[in-house]
Amino acid sequence: MTNLQTIDISNNQLMKFPDPLVYLEQLTSLAYSQQN
Repeated sequence: MTNLQTIDISNNQLMKFPDPLVYLEQLTSLAYSQQN
């Protein structure tokens, strides 16, 4: 569940900073990998 919260926080920051798009994708992929 910590992973989901981290993604949520990154998603909110993404609205303010469009730069970490790649970082968000990597973070999401990592979270999905840990879930699977």
